[in-house]
Amino acid sequence: MVDDFRRQVRGVVGDALRSAGYHQHKGQWRLKREDTDMETQVVKAPPVPNILGDVVVSQLFSTAGVNEKNASLITRQLDLMKEELGYATATQLERMLIDQIGICWLRHHLIENLYSQNVTGKGYTIPKTEHFERRLSASQNRYLRALEALARVRRLLRRPGVQINVAEKMVVTG
Repeated sequence: MVDDFRRQVRGVVGDALRSAGYHQHKGQWRLKREDTDMETQVVKAPPVPNILGDVVVSQLFSTAGVNEKNASLITRQLDLMKEELGYATATQLERMLIDQIGICWLRHHLIENLYSQNVTGKGYTIPKTEHFERRLSASQNRYLRALEALARVRRLLRRPGVQINVAEKMVVTG
């Protein structure tokens, strides 16, 4: 699975570099000599698909033994969460954080499910309960940190820049 992901990432990166005028020489990416005049060239890379997030989600589904029907419902819920967090209009950094939030949310709910399966019933032991309590706390902390990181990035992106008034030599900060 990791090798497939690596091949997909290499393919996307290779396509982006080739479209930007690079070629591979002795295993290294180099700019073609006739395309070295970068002042007149506009480089547009194709959008990078969300391969990593999709791979992680499918791996979590297979590890947790989620059936196909539940997987489609959970995927729909993740898509709704992304939409509510503004994925369509977000910057690339915000999109990465939104993907991380979705993965953390999914992981936390899967751990809650494992907790309810293993702690209730005949298999109940104190060490097992403590183990799942620690896992739940850790997953909840990861989820909250991802949410805080997105809020922090959005706050920093909205912060106005420094405005310099040259005529009167006055500096105004946001």
